[in-house]
Amino acid sequence: MTTQKQAADLCHRDIGRRIECTNPDNGKTVSGVLNALETTGHAVRLWLEGALKSLRLLPGDVVEVTGAAPPIGPDCLHGKCRACDGRALDQATDDVVPCAHHCHTQEEAA
Repeated sequence: MTTQKQAADLCHRDIGRRIECTNPDNGKTVSGVLNALETTGHAVRLWLEGALKSLRLLPGDVVEVTGAAPPIGPDCLHGKCRACDGRALDQATDDVVPCAHHCHTQEEAA
């Protein structure tokens, strides 16, 4: 599934999906899996997998979003990862599945 969205319309449900957009700073097309995003009134910052720096877009810039949203539990979706019980709802099947947020796959520091 591929859709086009304005940068301001990206949300936490898009984390884990592939994003493709044109970097307004240099005109290059950038793509990668969305790891995090931050929206302010005048800018949208995207952190893509493998990118060294965040990408700054204007809220009206168009991005292409590919793939189904991974199942992420409601607590992780709202930044409360410590409260997440590790379960999420798969939107496609309505089944309860393991939460796919990256905080569950990161190794804890020793």
